[in-house]
Amino acid sequence: CKLVMEGLTSNQMLEYMHHMAAQVSRNKAKQYLSAAFPLNTPLTDDRPEVLAANGGNPKIITDKFEIGKTGVVLAAMGGFDKVTFDGAGDVYPSVNILEQLGRAESVELVHLAHERGLL
Repeated sequence: CKLVMEGLTSNQMLEYMHHMAAQVSRNKAKQYLSAAFPLNTPLTDDRPEVLAANGGNPKIITDKFEIGKTGVVLAAMGGFDKVTFDGAGDVYPSVNILEQLGRAESVELVHLAHERGLL
């Protein structure tokens, strides 16, 4: 099951993922919960530690790589098994996500996901 985390703040994403992970009946060896993060849509990070570090204000993340790194953290915190990234934008034809991020950042996101136990 892949759920897109678009239009939600980070706290809303975490609440949604926690509830989904708790309610879904599945074979964990064959069926995964995946959180998909759109890299071309700003992410509003309103986790308590972010609010505390920013004088009570949420952080609006627009950098694709930063959205990806935050997505990895949120997917792991939300109890999901897998993180994916959506590179869709407002251009046609769409640009491959590997071209948008570059090889080094793409590889780093994979490593960060694996370090947190995500697929």
